Amino acid sequence: MDSDLEKMLAGQPHNPASPVLSQMSQLAHRLCRDYSLHTETDKVERDAILDKLFPDHKDGIHVQGPVNVDYGKFTHIGKEFFANFNFTVLDGASVTIGDNVCVGLM
Repeated sequence: MDSDLEKMLAGQPHNPASPVLSQMSQLAHRLCRDYSLHTETDKVERDAILDKLFPDHKDGIHVQGPVNVDYGKFTHIGKEFFANFNFTVLDGASVTIGDNVCVGLM
């Protein structure tokens, strides 16, 4: 494992521009862009992007979009999750969202 990745996950000072972290964040940013370009009617495409962006998620995840994350892969989402517009996760450390959570509702 890359030392900057290990440092980041341990909450220690690290270089976010290291080759490994930079490559991971660029992929996440491309996936966020692609997700945001699709509409709610593009469910198959959006679900496939969410699977790549948040590989550790349970069933019933819905994100309105646009979505923005640092890495995505360090965000763990429980079942029956809903996020309204402009869902942003700064997952330079592990982020866990439990079951039956709604973000951004009135």
